[in-house]
Amino acid sequence: MMCQIAVSLHSGPKLNLDKTLKSLASARADFLHIDVMDGHFVPEIDFGQKLVQEISQNCQIPLDIHLMVEKPETLIEQYIFPTTEIIGIHVESTPHIHRILTLIKKLGQKCEVIINPGTPVS
Repeated sequence: MMCQIAVSLHSGPKLNLDKTLKSLASARADFLHIDVMDGHFVPEIDFGQKLVQEISQNCQIPLDIHLMVEKPETLIEQYIFPTTEIIGIHVESTPHIHRILTLIKKLGQKCEVIINPGTPVS
């Protein structure tokens, strides 16, 4: 089984992000895990569309977009960039999980379902 590394940019330093991206590229990170937070589904706000677009334009590491937002169906298309490879959504964030997964696949991306620790897997 092959192991891949998805480096989260959320807890890392935001100043001099270009230096961090260059370091991760030279370290051969497999993915950049981007936590998109809206301040509603989760209390924090992080990684808006414009910043993620700049990251995509300046780094070739594939993006794993983790939408920690209410109504993710309204944001999915905003996070499709040339380096976007995976889009993950929380099952708790929408009553239309199957519809959203279908949309993500139609847009040519891999999709993942994320489950909060308190949510039963069933």
